Amino acid sequence: LDQCPESDSTEVSWGEHGDNHFFWSFDLDGSTQISQRDCDLIGLPKYKVEIVAETLGCINYQFQAIQQVQKFFGYDPSTQDFAKACGLPLIEVIPMSEDPDRLHG
Repeated sequence: LDQCPESDSTEVSWGEHGDNHFFWSFDLDGSTQISQRDCDLIGLPKYKVEIVAETLGCINYQFQAIQQVQKFFGYDPSTQDFAKACGLPLIEVIPMSEDPDRLHG
């Protein structure tokens, strides 16, 4: 069982390999993937990765602190430039409300 190769990008891949994040191979180094048809014929199990978020967002002061760190290092907080420079996965934060006491998520 081998993991699908990652691209050189820091961008998170959502569904690039469909539901097949892992594949079966007869090669010890995993260089050749067994087709899904053949896996089904010989009864190999499928593996699925699931990610569950533990929090729904961040409190406004946390959101503001993250923005201040980005500004301190000369980055525009409305862009993904800071995350790219740090090699972090790229995500989009969507404010749920303009109310400072509400969560951002």
